[in-house]
Formats: sequence, C-alpha cells, structure tokens
Amino acid sequence: MPKKLKRPAKRIEQAEESIPFFERARKGFTENWRLFTIGFLLLGLIVVGVVLWRGSLERKERQASFLLSQGVNRLKEADGLNGEEAITAYNEALDMLSNLVEEYGSMESGEVGLLYLGKCLSRLSRYRDAIQQYEALLSMGTSNPLYRSLALESLGFAYQNERDYEKALACFRELAQMEGSFLRGESILALARTYEEMGERKQALEAYRDFLTQYPDSTQSNRIERRVALIEEQVQ
Repeated sequence: MPKKLKRPAKRIEQAEESIPFFERARKGFTENWRLFTIGFLLLGLIVVGVVLWRGSLERKERQASFLLSQGVNRLKEADGLNGEEAITAYNEALDMLSNLVEEYGSMESGEVGLLYLGKCLSRLSRYRDAIQQYEALLSMGTSNPLYRSLALESLGFAYQNERDYEKALACFRELAQMEGSFLRGESILALARTYEEMGERKQALEAYRDFLTQYPDSTQSNRIERRVALIEEQVQ
C-alpha cells in the first residue's frame, strides 16, 4: 500500500502558530515599517490639526466676545444720552457691532451681535435695517430659545414701528405660542397694543382679557384692568 503524501503547508501553519505573539508582531512591524511610519505621521498630523483648529476657534471667540462687549457697552452708554451725543454714540456702537457681525457672524458672539445690531438700528429709527438683522438671526435657526424669543419680540416691534401690522402680529403670535418663553405675557400685551393701533378694539380687548386670565397676579394687572374698562366703554 503506497504511503500518503505529507502536507508541508499544514506543518508550516503549525510552525507559525508556535511563534510567540510578540515575535510575530515584531516581524510584521519590521517587514511593514514604512507603512507603520506613514500611519503614525498621518495620525500625528491629524492630532496637531485638530489642536490648532480648536485653538483658532477659541482665539476667535475671545476676539468676538471682546468686540461684542465693546459694542454693547457703547449702546448702553448711548441709551443714557440725549440729542446729538446719543446719535454719535449709537453710530459708534453700530460700527463696532457691524464689524463683529461681519467678521464673526457664524459664532455665538456673532449671533448675539445681530440682536444688538438690530437694537442699535432701531434706536436710530432705521427699522427696515433692523428688521434685516433680526430676520438674519432667525434664519440661522439658532437653537438658543432666549435669542429666538428676543429676536421675535424685537422684530415685531420693528414691524409695528413700520406700520406693517400683520407681520408684527405674526411675530407676537409666534412668541406667545412658544413653549416656556419668558416673554409670553409681554407678547400678549404687544398683540393687544398692536390691535389698538390698528383700530381693532374688540381684538385688543380679547387680548387684554387673555393676559388677565393667564397672569392675574401680574404687577401690570391693575393698569390692564383700567385699560380694559376704558376700551369696553368705547366698544359699547
């Protein structure tokens, strides 16, 4: 009976298995050291790039925050002035905030800058320009409910000053429907005042009564009750 042929490949596999793990790893590294070196270099470059990128963002945010504080402080100073002094101060604040928005508009300080830039323009009675800033902030889809609430309120007042009442009402309604908004009560009053300006006394009366129902303990309740009584006399 002929002998079976031996299988050398199997012996080679068994021999490979008998080699210690670290020895195989050393052998693999030695044979592929160029690939390992390139991989380590690429990894190092990625790490360095991420660190530099984060550092750059932090520096930009600090610069943006500094510009924001300058603009806001100048705006507050202008609010305490009158006449030409106030106009000069508002224009200086406007320049600071415009530079902030232009250079850092995509950062958080830039978003806040849009809000204050709109306020500054409103102080100068440039309501159409203010509307553009508020709408730009809202179109960014900011996830911060505070920014969105303040922008909606300010946008509504800007439209009101432009006598674009329907758009003003739309802003105040949206604000009134925002869950958890700290400006909800103010938005209901803004609705009532806008209806009054439009000569829609019945709608104004309904909004005032809605406020009294929802906020009976408000410090404004007595004043609103007097306003309701006056409008009721006018409606009758």
